[in-house]
Order: sequence, then structure tokens, then C-alpha cells
Amino acid sequence: MKRFMLVIVSLTMAFTLFACVNGDGTDPNNPGSGNQVLDDHPDITFDSSVSFEYLQKVTDDNGDSVAIVAFVFTNYQSVPVSCDEQFTVKAFQNGAELPESNVLTVMMPGNEASNTSTKVDPNSSLFMETSFKLSDLSDVTIEFRYLNGELFLTKTQEIGKPAL
Repeated sequence: MKRFMLVIVSLTMAFTLFACVNGDGTDPNNPGSGNQVLDDHPDITFDSSVSFEYLQKVTDDNGDSVAIVAFVFTNYQSVPVSCDEQFTVKAFQNGAELPESNVLTVMMPGNEASNTSTKVDPNSSLFMETSFKLSDLSDVTIEFRYLNGELFLTKTQEIGKPAL
């Protein structure tokens, strides 16, 4: 009985190993998976991540409401890349895409946020912000997508509420 169980466990481990390996680390049924290469920059792959930090409502110089989206961009590649070379960041309210704004919060000295075009060194992270003009005070949905359109992260947040 012990030998039978040992054979079953060994076969299960072998099948699991073969199921996970397909040569290049990508899933042939999911074109957005793995370390894809940008056509015009063969040294840049989609091997980065973002983590949502918070959404903050501020008022710009014209008195309009603006949502500041703060996040951390991490570059796991061997070359410096910017968030813009990896992801698109969009915001939505009531199903409509919000226009970008050029407002960034003023952080304490020494803690300024970077914008999404700032290059990040390999295996490093950087706190970033981008902003969007609000249409009202309803919930805001933030989407981070790879440049190929695949959804990486989505977060819906009430204006002024802390992130969970």
C-alpha cells in the first residue's frame, strides 16, 4: 500500500512539473502572460508590477476637483524602464473615462512623488502619482493595464476613503 501511494504521489509530481513547463514561461492560450517583449524595444519586457497606495481628492487652481492616484511601480527587469513603458493608468467614474490632469500633490520635502515617465532602475521600486479630473464625487475605479491591453490591477474607491 505504501509503494502504491508513493507511485501515485511521484506521478502526480511529475505531471505537475510537465504541466507547468512549456519552454518560454508563457501560456500559449493567453497571449498576455509571461515576459512578453515590446516590438520596438526588444530589451523591455512586461516584467513589472504596480501596487495601489491611495486615491486623494484635491482642488486645482481653477477650483476643479482632481483625484490624485498614488501607487508604487516596481521594475523587475535588467534595464531601467518607466511605468509608461509598461502600463497605462486610467480612471473611471460612472462608467466614463476621466481625463488626465497635470496636478500632483505636494509631499513633505524629500518625499516627492515621481510621475509615470520617470525611469526606474532594475529591481527597484518608486512611489508615483498621476491625476485625473473628477466629474463628481462618486466612486472612482482605477485600472492599470499592460500596454498590450491585459488588465493587471483594478481598484474602486470612494473619494476621500482610505484604501483597504
